[in-house]
Amino acid sequence: MRTSYRHKQFGTALVVFNSMLILLVFWLTAQAGPHPVLLFVLALLSFLLVIFSSLTVMITASSLVFWFGPGVMRKTVPLASIESAVPVRNPWYAGFGVRYLVPGKLYNVSGLDAVEIVLRDGGRFRLGTDQPEKLAAALQQARERVL
Repeated sequence: MRTSYRHKQFGTALVVFNSMLILLVFWLTAQAGPHPVLLFVLALLSFLLVIFSSLTVMITASSLVFWFGPGVMRKTVPLASIESAVPVRNPWYAGFGVRYLVPGKLYNVSGLDAVEIVLRDGGRFRLGTDQPEKLAAALQQARERVL
């Protein structure tokens, strides 16, 4: 599969925060002994750490493809269905992970920068990235080749 753009953003803030929470749960487990609730929380935090450790964005000859961590929650969007892609800045309270915002969904692992993608059917979503201008330009070039 030929790609014209590929970038993997590491979720530093999420990894550090989740790691601190995991250490806290380990400490609580050491103090109180293994408790089912603490073990469940530990498993959940570990799962979230793996899933949201990174966000990979790839542009192929025909699609925009992105996924979290090791390939979970993969989404493919045909380039022909994209109307526009512009760099934007998310508000600080938008958060990380998958969020539902007024302009649509946000997929983000770190930082406030994103690219807002408007679809031809009126839908829209944002992809968090530390390369917003580069991603928007790569999407524009790929769209021009398809159209």
